[in-house]
Amino acid sequence: MASPRFFIDLHGCPKAMTDAEKLTASLLDKGWLFVSEEEEREYTFVVTCGFLESARKECDRSLEFYLSDPSLSGSVVAVGCYPELFAERIDRLHKGLHLQIGVNRLDELLDSLHVPGVPDGAKVLLGGSRWNYLKISEGCSHRCAYCLIPKIRGPFHSRPWDELAKELDVMAALELQEVVLISQDTAAYGKDLCDGLSLSGLLRKIDENYSFPWIRVMYLNPQGLKDETWSALGEGRVLPYFDIPFQHASPKVLKGMNRGGDVEEHLRLLERIRKVKPDAVFRTTLITGFPGEEEEDFRILESFVREARFDHMGVFAYSDEELAASFSLPDKVDQAVAELRRDTLYEVQNGIFHEKLEPLKGSLQTLVLEEPLKRGLHRGRLWFQAPEGIDGWAFVKGAKEKSNAPLFVRIEGYDYDKGGYLTHYER
Repeated sequence: MASPRFFIDLHGCPKAMTDAEKLTASLLDKGWLFVSEEEEREYTFVVTCGFLESARKECDRSLEFYLSDPSLSGSVVAVGCYPELFAERIDRLHKGLHLQIGVNRLDELLDSLHVPGVPDGAKVLLGGSRWNYLKISEGCSHRCAYCLIPKIRGPFHSRPWDELAKELDVMAALELQEVVLISQDTAAYGKDLCDGLSLSGLLRKIDENYSFPWIRVMYLNPQGLKDETWSALGEGRVLPYFDIPFQHASPKVLKGMNRGGDVEEHLRLLERIRKVKPDAVFRTTLITGFPGEEEEDFRILESFVREARFDHMGVFAYSDEELAASFSLPDKVDQAVAELRRDTLYEVQNGIFHEKLEPLKGSLQTLVLEEPLKRGLHRGRLWFQAPEGIDGWAFVKGAKEKSNAPLFVRIEGYDYDKGGYLTHYER
């Protein structure tokens, strides 16, 4: 009997990628064959995102696309965050779907396919060939008013060291150049473990026991972020890369979001880190147009962006989600206003980025290669750029494609059309 063939269509965040990797590893472990989107197969798994309506509509389009050609797609399965809260909607919209199953029930999906559970340390690279995500915890116990994650993925719980080590062993065997620690609330790692291991302790353990050239941390919630938590960033091979999603700076808006803090508190945190870690690089995410955000609140946020001088920043116009607590809040902001405010913040940030670019020109930096391009040009990432182009790219001339370690390159400038630094290989 021929082995079943399958294809995975991935949507959503890095956490969804780790879910897809476990599913893929489980199927491959039992002899299934991963084929391309153009090849006929028995199953198509659409790993979905359910966080925002725009993401759900994107998944709807993918499901319809695969359902329209069953001779190519085979049985179509929706798995992940979307089915966790919106099963009735999926049933209504997508007739002929073989199965839908939520993100917290992967074992049930495998059982239905007669595939025993996920192998220990299962790891298949669905992202880059030289980096991978390590999900160190699941769920979230915060109750941010705009967020559905606690409803989708449940309360926060850390993965113990023994479990993480099995996955890290596989990554080490693959000689990855970078491991990226992710979760919904990375800074809270270990608070529910009985062995006393915290995020800083986990980072030191990884640095001591493995030889990844780069160790990166994403998603440090500023609420309750203690000095002892971020102190390990920038030590050893842990990059001084601080991804802190402040979301806003107005105390009134933050209170409405069910988050704490204000401009002064945010800036004090950045100042403390910069004082101890002079090479620190900062990324943040912000939301404009949250219900009740008045012009004064936006000016507070804009002033904060000017003072904070982030290296990287993502801004999202608020999306009103029916199942989120913020849906019932009064004083909704017009979508066009929210988007205009978003664009204004990007203009401010672009000016800051341009100012920060000047002292970088001529500097020597480390870079990992991602893929070869044409005429001796490669695309890669500098140490202060997270995977998947979240912080843009770097383009390097003269690099050797087979290099299995970070390269030293010199920054020449920035190509705004390509969205990347222009660099030249040094050694």
